[in-house]
Amino acid sequence: MRDGPLLYVGVVLLLGGGALLARATEEAPAPRPAAVAVPGAGPTRIVSATLGADEMLLALLGPEAQEQLAALSTFADDPAASNVTSEARAIEARVHGDAERILSLDPDLIVTGPYTRPEAMALLSRSRVPVLTISSATSVRGIEDNLRTLGGVLGREAAATAVIDDMRGTLRRVRAATEDLRRPRVLLYNRGGYTPGAGTLFDELLDIAGADNAARELGLEGHGIIGDERLLALDPEVILVVEYVADGQGREVVPPPTFADAPVFESLSAVKSGAVHRIAPQRVLSESHHAANGAVELARLLHPGAL
Repeated sequence: MRDGPLLYVGVVLLLGGGALLARATEEAPAPRPAAVAVPGAGPTRIVSATLGADEMLLALLGPEAQEQLAALSTFADDPAASNVTSEARAIEARVHGDAERILSLDPDLIVTGPYTRPEAMALLSRSRVPVLTISSATSVRGIEDNLRTLGGVLGREAAATAVIDDMRGTLRRVRAATEDLRRPRVLLYNRGGYTPGAGTLFDELLDIAGADNAARELGLEGHGIIGDERLLALDPEVILVVEYVADGQGREVVPPPTFADAPVFESLSAVKSGAVHRIAPQRVLSESHHAANGAVELARLLHPGAL
């Protein structure tokens, strides 16, 4: 049930940010479309064109998601990226940034991300359909802001508060379990040397899980690429490897290389001690409330027995 009557106003919100998974799966940031206002009781045919929105919308709408969601993004079905593969089966249609496909579903609300293709956003902005652009969250606060924004548009403020409270509770438990433990120096190494530094969601999750982000020692802000020489000089105690490829079929045809077997890295302390770990991208790169599960997974990996 809704929290109460709502004058539904569709607006475009750019809440900022960027992240590994978003950049691995979508294009360059889109231009800001004009705001659109549509009176009514609330959206009933929502098209979600980004994975973070898929995950949050399914949580906020609950059992009514099947009635109110006209489509989800194609990434909702990717087990290497999505935390909602089971829940997504209830929604039949999928979109992949194609504006004509999105509009053919007769939506009354389109939820996009800042990396939706510019040409698609240009077409959507010329339609009469409200477009809500949520952020690639760079912090837990960013996730909360997105949840509150969606909750307000949907008339699901109480549901948004409940999801936020549950996420906060999980993160508090993780911090309490690890705050007095020794903090290892950890580096997340994505395919191609892409890594998150200070001011990223991963950096915050790692801190909550009781570890230090070694990329901070390089002065890295946001996301960036570090070369082999800088990685060797940094020599982190633990290396987490995320090898996400947006094309699931490609993953099957060309499996990712084994990081620890690369000769150039054999001198690294993490390689010598067996502290190179592959970690599921849908956990540590999630930009929804499921990021709390990423903190749990990090804590269990870095501090066995703490949780």
